[in-house]
Amino acid sequence: MDVDRFEWLMAGLTENTLDGDEQLELAGMLDSSPGLVLQLQDDLATDSLLVQLAQNDSAQFRERLLNAMNASGRTGQDAGDLLLSDLANAGSAAGGSGSGRFLPWVLTAILLVSTTVLAAILVQQRDDQVTLPVADRQVPREPTVELTSDSVVDPDPAGNPDPALAGRQPVLCRVLNAAGVFDDMGHELKNSTITPGTYLTRDIATGLQFGSGIQIALRGPARFELIDNQNLRLHSGAARIVVPRRQSGFTVHVPGGRFENDGTEFGISVDAASGCSEVLAFEGNVAIFSSRGEKVDTAHEGVAVRMNPKGLLHQIAADPSRYLVPSEIRFINWSLASLNLAADPDLLVYFPWRDSQKIPGQPAPPLTNAAVRHGISAPEVHGTRIVSGRWHGKEGILFDNSSDYVQIDLTRPMTQLTIATWVNIDRLDYSMNSIFNSNGWSEGNVHLQITRTGHVWTGVFGDNEERTLTQEISVGQWHHIVTTVDCESHQRRVYIDGKLASEGPVPESVQSLQLGKCRIGNWLPSDDVVVTRDRALRGRMDEFGLWQRILDEKEISELWVSGNPYPAD
Repeated sequence: MDVDRFEWLMAGLTENTLDGDEQLELAGMLDSSPGLVLQLQDDLATDSLLVQLAQNDSAQFRERLLNAMNASGRTGQDAGDLLLSDLANAGSAAGGSGSGRFLPWVLTAILLVSTTVLAAILVQQRDDQVTLPVADRQVPREPTVELTSDSVVDPDPAGNPDPALAGRQPVLCRVLNAAGVFDDMGHELKNSTITPGTYLTRDIATGLQFGSGIQIALRGPARFELIDNQNLRLHSGAARIVVPRRQSGFTVHVPGGRFENDGTEFGISVDAASGCSEVLAFEGNVAIFSSRGEKVDTAHEGVAVRMNPKGLLHQIAADPSRYLVPSEIRFINWSLASLNLAADPDLLVYFPWRDSQKIPGQPAPPLTNAAVRHGISAPEVHGTRIVSGRWHGKEGILFDNSSDYVQIDLTRPMTQLTIATWVNIDRLDYSMNSIFNSNGWSEGNVHLQITRTGHVWTGVFGDNEERTLTQEISVGQWHHIVTTVDCESHQRRVYIDGKLASEGPVPESVQSLQLGKCRIGNWLPSDDVVVTRDRALRGRMDEFGLWQRILDEKEISELWVSGNPYPAD
């Protein structure tokens, strides 16, 4: 993707100068790159003008904005033009002074609701305008977001409205492990943001992350209906729900009633065949309501209660095994952190090995660089195989032959570098075993390797190059390895499992790093090299990132914590 073009289009959106085709182009970029939406959210959040405008009656303006967004039933460019016109009028009503002032108000309100709403608006306009050939058409999908502030949802197919669902708000919800989630038409999700509707999951760990901080870990197969930010209907499967203490009122609807919490952690499971549901309070209390909205009981911490479709209750023995274990929840948390990481503006290369759906043991597919801002050329994959990564359902890549490697081209010079990856070593066959090596060994080249004795070493070619080794790492265990190389301070460091393991100087003669063509998991020595040429890695790699800056100790520790597959000490 052309990052400069994206930034130009975003500037045009801010200035209200984009024509219809340019809006469609921007919509396509936002729809295909969730990381850019996150970056846009960060950019908006730091704009002092928008912050100032947000302080001026933003709640009233947001209400007008939502009404304007829901006012038109047209489709195509007419709908887009009318929407912009309505938003302009809303902006003027809120204190604006013409079309040049209304768009910052629009962006402010969208930021308050969710930056992803902006993408939804543009993408919906695009989808409305693009006409596919008959042979390529899909079943029409429901509107992206039903943005209404006064609608009442009827969750009961028998026709008994639930008063708890009145006054519903726009939904901000992301799916973690979207590759295992399908809409009610059987279509696999294409991005990580979902809107109100019914969804099904495969037999893998799946997570929902709400903008309010609420997290739901689903054990599939499951079927659920996202209603709004505070309401979810579980038709089948098991969900472990963590609600921050500052939140209250999140409700899970089941056959016969609903469960409502106030800053708690609890599990709910529903048997599709019988319609019976169970609730287990892991922490705090969960209020139990009938389908008529009457509070009938409370599940206290450590207590499990079963409800039948008629709303009858009885206490049962708690069975925590129904719900995801902490390691599976850590996987879901890493998935969220990984999506955010991809938006880092200094990230040049990022391979998360996430959601590729390739069959384990088969040749690795072409890799996609999830760091989209810098236009690094596509990597070359030679040999290697897709295997299990740090968690069940999470993939990694296996290097087990001397010809296996992934090659990337980093021809731009840089003065700072950070490399971070997770590795699980099967064996150490050579005196040096490559994690990441510049092809050859010349001025400014960088090598990150493991010795035969299990010590990690970062080498930078130059005068008086000095070897500094870490402690030994374990074979058969996942380790997080990070190296930083700084030509400005002339320091290089290695971190293992979140902690500084060694540090040493970068030769004074090295003013910039010249990585050139590089290999992950192997090395391509030049013909004049007389040292050991064989350095192929033997083991698995799961997640690889390369930045053109130095990550500080706090960032490195956060990478370790978010990606650690093992229980905390």
